Amino acid sequence: MTVHRIGASTAGWLAGLTALLILSACAAPALAPGAPSTPTRAPTVAASAPASSPPVARPGLEVVKTGYLGANMSNAAIFIAAEKGYFEEQGISVELIPFDAGTRMVPALATNELQVGAGSASVGLFNSVLRNIHSKVVADKGSGPPGAGWQAMVVRKDLYDSGALTKLEDLRGRNFGVFTLGATQEAILDYHLRLVGLTLADVNVLEVPGGDQLAAFANGQLDAAWAIEPLVTIMVDRGLVVRLFGSEEHHPNDQTSVVMYSEQFAQQRDAATRWMVAYLKAARDYNDAFVANRNREEIVRILEKVGVVTDRRLLEKFAYTGINPNGYVNRESLQEMHDYFLRRGTLPQPVPLDELIDDRFVTAAIAQLGWYDSPLYRDPVWRR
Repeated sequence: MTVHRIGASTAGWLAGLTALLILSACAAPALAPGAPSTPTRAPTVAASAPASSPPVARPGLEVVKTGYLGANMSNAAIFIAAEKGYFEEQGISVELIPFDAGTRMVPALATNELQVGAGSASVGLFNSVLRNIHSKVVADKGSGPPGAGWQAMVVRKDLYDSGALTKLEDLRGRNFGVFTLGATQEAILDYHLRLVGLTLADVNVLEVPGGDQLAAFANGQLDAAWAIEPLVTIMVDRGLVVRLFGSEEHHPNDQTSVVMYSEQFAQQRDAATRWMVAYLKAARDYNDAFVANRNREEIVRILEKVGVVTDRRLLEKFAYTGINPNGYVNRESLQEMHDYFLRRGTLPQPVPLDELIDDRFVTAAIAQLGWYDSPLYRDPVWRR
């Protein structure tokens, strides 16, 4: 895989990256007739970004390469920490590297090409433990407590308006998009289908990265998909889709996206804890702005700068993205995902979660920062 490196000082390129994803997707070819009923990869055009030089680290700062998935709200804490200098305060020069799926980060974490990955947990991550590779899930990055509807099932507007696709039962035989196979969205789709007596075999599950969804709906390639903010609101505003429901409505407290450390970085206890302190400071700024309505303008300006917010008119329509200000992941949700992969056969044998999840960095950061009381994260599944 070729990755294009973007330094913390050039975070403004994220807006351009998002535009390039959308523009390149417009050239995606149509689906072939008779799409298969088992999960497959949809034809897409790879996104590109301008070549960039790695940032020049200041003397005394440790460069930490951090992978992320596009200019979306679940990455807000990382962008805020970079823009407000929280990483530098902790002696870290963060280097942001874009990926199109969390599954692509797993090999880079295994070789320590990435020290930090920010994306969905995947079967590859569980399987890496069986191969004696010990990358760690260390913090929440995007989740769905009640009231946080950032991930939603959307359906093509023409199908909804005609009455052909207005409920889960109508997904039978339809083309349904997930960002990547073998990851969170596939498992959550399976859960929702089983609510109405369907299985994955009843739906054509296609791998369509977030940046390609807009064009895939416009071209009629997709009938429905899981989408996240701000893309949900953008596609609704453009009349391409209807938001059917948020995933948290039927399945609250999903652990949709996580922060991962490479095994080598996790062993650097001091540096790894300092990265987490910067991240949680920013996660609290985010919650201050969008939950408590404090210092909102400052955070909105940062998110505009990095391309997450591109239209103030739509900002108030965004569903809230859950980012736990205390960092802990929902182990029950990750266990449920693990069990899904086990039933599916893509995970050949069980993996003890304690071999994958490492809460010590979050705990150490909270010891410095104190506990943040969030009305969204009072459920015991988010505490230790």
